[in-house]
Amino acid sequence: MDNIFLSSNCIGIYGGTFNPPHNGHVMVINEAIRQYGDIEKIVLLPNNIPAYKESRYIASPSDRIAMLKLMAQECPVLAVSDMEIRRGGYTYTYDTLKEISRQNPKLAIYFIIGSDSLMTINKWYKYEEVLKMCTLLVAQREDSLAEINAFKDKLISDLSYAKVCFLKVEPYEAASSDIRKSISKGKIPDDIMPEVIVKYIKQNKLYGCE
Repeated sequence: MDNIFLSSNCIGIYGGTFNPPHNGHVMVINEAIRQYGDIEKIVLLPNNIPAYKESRYIASPSDRIAMLKLMAQECPVLAVSDMEIRRGGYTYTYDTLKEISRQNPKLAIYFIIGSDSLMTINKWYKYEEVLKMCTLLVAQREDSLAEINAFKDKLISDLSYAKVCFLKVEPYEAASSDIRKSISKGKIPDDIMPEVIVKYIKQNKLYGCE
């Protein structure tokens, strides 16, 4: 069991490949902490094999966990869980939330996603059950406000128990795929990643870094 799930009353869960982590992730984390004061901890949950993403160019689980732990050392409200790595196979949010809820049935969970993920949530495995176990916390930019609100209203109309909150974030264009591509071409974009992540990538020669 993960002690963080047993010792908390309200957490934010931020999942993803984190391949690698970058300042866009940090911004979402900081805003979640600032805007939602009931969140005691934000737990970073790296996927094992993402069910809905290209997985050929993913750094090893040990490297991704190591990078996240370096980030967590710099922020006391962050924790890292390797639950999805240990479970193995393809990663489904339903399985993760079910396991966490079994450990602590009273735990309040904000599940942090991007607005693009909200728009495709009906493609998630057992998404109706997922929405029973958490409150979606959707990182939303102002330019997509009307479309996302309309989708949220439709979702709640169809599933009355669904809980969706919004996390206002500034536009940020960094993407892990662009970072990997840049590194493979010999340029490490050190202005859009935490310094500890840049150092780790260089030391361990990740993503084709020489």
